[in-house]
Amino acid sequence: MSKTKSMAGGESAKTSAAKAPKKRRAAKPAAADKPIADASIAPKAKDKKRVHGSFSLPANDYALIDDLKSALKKAGNPVKKNDLLRAGLRALKAMPEEALKMAMDALRTDPKAPRKKR
Repeated sequence: MSKTKSMAGGESAKTSAAKAPKKRRAAKPAAADKPIADASIAPKAKDKKRVHGSFSLPANDYALIDDLKSALKKAGNPVKKNDLLRAGLRALKAMPEEALKMAMDALRTDPKAPRKKR
């Protein structure tokens, strides 16, 4: 009888224990050690964490999104729904407060939309 126990893959306990540990790689030098030759190849800022949200829109708003996507695709700039929504948020943010209020008041025709508090 052998004193070594058989292990998976046909190796004995002695041979697997006798293997030398893997060598670790030397640490890479810090990014500050390397000069940046061109500002256009500088390291990019890390993207902020994305948040997944769920919301519902009226069917006519989804149709509007499809129309905008089609128009941009014809113009040679295909986009995703996410890109359109993000661009719309930035456009709303750039609006003067009065114009933004008028745009929001125009949306309040949906019966399930939140009502103004009295």
